[in-house]
Amino acid sequence: MAYPDSFIAYGAQYYRAPTPFPEHWADDLKAAADAGFNTMKFWVQWRANSPRKGAYDFSDLERLMELAGKNHLKVILNTVFDGAPAWFDAEYPDSFMVTAAGRVMRPQLLAYRQTGGCPGPCLNHPEARAERYAFLREAALRFKDHPALLLWDLWNEVELSNGILREPVAENLLCYCGHCRAAFIQWLREKYPDIGALNAAWHGMFGDFDQVELPRGLGVPKPMVDFRMFFAQVCAQEVRLRKQAVREAGDHHPVMVHTVPMPYFNLITTGSDDYLLAKECDMFGCSIGSEPFASAVTASAAPGKPILASEIHAMGGSSYARPVKPDFAAFKRHIFVPLARGMKGFQYWQLRPEVLGNEAPAWGLMDLRGRTNTPAFAFAKRINDALQSCAPALSRALPKPARIAILNSGKNQIFDWVSSGNIQLHYRSVKGLFDALYGENYNVDILSERQMIESDLGQYRMILTPFPYYMERAAADKLKAWVRAGGHLFSEAFFAGVSDENGCFSEMQPGFGFDGVFGAEEKCAYSLGGFQDAYSADQDIRESRFPLMDAQGRPVLSGFGFMQGFEPREGARVLAAFEDGVPAVVENRYGAGLAVIAGTLMGCADARENAAFLGRMAGAAGVERNAETQDALRVDALYQGEALRFLILSNQGRGERVELRLPALAGKELYNPLTGANGRADGQGRARLEVAPGEMELFEVR
Repeated sequence: MAYPDSFIAYGAQYYRAPTPFPEHWADDLKAAADAGFNTMKFWVQWRANSPRKGAYDFSDLERLMELAGKNHLKVILNTVFDGAPAWFDAEYPDSFMVTAAGRVMRPQLLAYRQTGGCPGPCLNHPEARAERYAFLREAALRFKDHPALLLWDLWNEVELSNGILREPVAENLLCYCGHCRAAFIQWLREKYPDIGALNAAWHGMFGDFDQVELPRGLGVPKPMVDFRMFFAQVCAQEVRLRKQAVREAGDHHPVMVHTVPMPYFNLITTGSDDYLLAKECDMFGCSIGSEPFASAVTASAAPGKPILASEIHAMGGSSYARPVKPDFAAFKRHIFVPLARGMKGFQYWQLRPEVLGNEAPAWGLMDLRGRTNTPAFAFAKRINDALQSCAPALSRALPKPARIAILNSGKNQIFDWVSSGNIQLHYRSVKGLFDALYGENYNVDILSERQMIESDLGQYRMILTPFPYYMERAAADKLKAWVRAGGHLFSEAFFAGVSDENGCFSEMQPGFGFDGVFGAEEKCAYSLGGFQDAYSADQDIRESRFPLMDAQGRPVLSGFGFMQGFEPREGARVLAAFEDGVPAVVENRYGAGLAVIAGTLMGCADARENAAFLGRMAGAAGVERNAETQDALRVDALYQGEALRFLILSNQGRGERVELRLPALAGKELYNPLTGANGRADGQGRARLEVAPGEMELFEVR
């Protein structure tokens, strides 16, 4: 079975045992269906649905599925193993995870959820793996033939500790139990041909693999990069096994997981790697999809697959932090941002507010009594009415393939953490460059290093490498060939400064022979005074910004933190310098392509200050903007084949009307299904439309 082509899933998470209570189910699901919602999500919980070993009680879900079918609602079944049954914890105390600090993670009842046994058992514990497999296989056997079933979401917000130890500090690292040590050593045996190869990579002195010490702290990157990437692959393997359990039951519905992209979830403590996880699934999804960067990561991790905005956090809160007053502009952004990236399903967290735990009394479109006469419910219904009115065309409309890619290396994120105890340089650099080009009306993919190595880069005309300090040789070789063939490369400071082969700093920087590509080598390198304390997530970082000058000494660009000065080679051109006159940004022709290196972190500096420069470079590479605009306007265009079908406009300026020009619009009518307003483009594709400041609007092109 496949996700329906003409279907836009729209609804909410509903059931996380034991709430909502059974007396509300019939009325709530009928109210959702009456409002035009077509999809609900129910949790299938190992702890709640397996009261004894070998016993499974799905009676709650069976009734919910019956009610959903009666109301013509499709259902996403979201399997949750973050809380193990009490009987399992009692029988297998050796399944508890262990932190780097030696803390045994005994299961607990989380304050914000109605479930105990958290965090669940170690993913490498053999009996836990077998029990999860048996539970999921049984669930699939029960529901595989139910007409209401739409798909399986096999893991809710993938991470190792279920949110308990998410902060990226060394003592929070999981897992150091005997099962993980054995599994990691086996992984090393498969990665390295012999102990000599491991010693060369780690600079170790082990006589045998069984002597390997698990890395626990900061400092030397290579062992920790291996250790954390091992857990990323453990999570991906777990998804593979869960899919196998569903398929073994004879269930062929699509399977997916949904994640929370960085920086909300970091790779170091969560083990959640969007790119590895998406490869195991038929579909993919995310929380926080209303953030353009998060939507881009999710879509880029799962090219060609249906993607869903799996958790829309429109009405979040807690016992004392009640939800903010609903705002229609914010509700539209929650839907239109992921829609612009090609997502075809939208699930609010959640339909009825929580009544148990410190997430109560929040997170609901309804009120606590299940009434739908709330502003939030009205906003959600109004948006859905507009989407479903044009669903046959909208469900098949997609953005054009991006011609720009940004490298998002998980290993480089780990290196940033090993070197500093933080991931902010990596994250700010990646997101800052994305934001700059997003504001210039370009579509951008965000690729993993493995994607860059294994995929055909021919669709991309411009590639950016943010803070590419730690790099694989294979990725550098692929980029070098791509530039030689005509690609345009932009890099920030310290390109391949550290090699993944052995974790050592390159004597020649840029590394891997890229001094020839960029036409420059490092002359000097400094950090701005106080920089080491100035870039954490919760501190003001403005003091680490500084100007880059043109030949006349005028500030033209903005740098951050590092000052890597260059000695240009013959034929290279200096585009900007530091205040002391040392070349800071160098451009060089290499083969049929162009390479530019900036000896600083322009992504961390200020997206607005550097956006025009990056936009001009994209234009020189032959990349077309989504549209030409006269205002602070973000334009997203959705096509069916070559036919332009929809525009999504985000007015970031102050005017009540916006202007754009897109040749494919020539002579076309534009209809807003939310407001009923009509507009028309002239013969050159110019249109002037009503979009209030701070608002997003959807227009159907007719």
